[in-house]
Amino acid sequence: MSFVSATPRKVHRAVSAGGVVLNGDLGDYAVILISPIHRRIWCLPKGTVEAGETVAQTALREVYEETGVSATITSTLKVISYSFMSAKRTLIDKTVHFFLMRTTDERLRWPQEEILEAHWFPLFEAPQILAYEGERLVVEAAIQKVLQDPQLNPTSERTIAGHSGMDD
Repeated sequence: MSFVSATPRKVHRAVSAGGVVLNGDLGDYAVILISPIHRRIWCLPKGTVEAGETVAQTALREVYEETGVSATITSTLKVISYSFMSAKRTLIDKTVHFFLMRTTDERLRWPQEEILEAHWFPLFEAPQILAYEGERLVVEAAIQKVLQDPQLNPTSERTIAGHSGMDD
């Protein structure tokens, strides 16, 4: 009888960034969730920080690439960390920086080779829909921010690749 070892061959540290993208007004806020083609679950748009990017730039780029929506960062939101084992037995220690964002775009456009679907969901229902506990906590933090400051107007920020965002 042979056993497959769960011991990782190596450890890789990864940094990603993403956003809780809101549209609408208090009581009627909607948030974008995506369903990646290889996982078929609902999660927040996010992705890996590329060389030379700030986490804010990454968050804006990933939201645009995964949803087709141009957004503006209104504030930092939450940083989550977790670990998982890759198929090649590499332990991935991942840190994800999330930002609260606003958009007036309603039309979603996503790369069909990566994303099965992108959809607007009512903000207050999103924690029950999200697959990952860490992302549920991120959306709950967004809900708390919205309840504390219902205006959440975008701050004056510089444009990054056609999208407004804050440097981190």
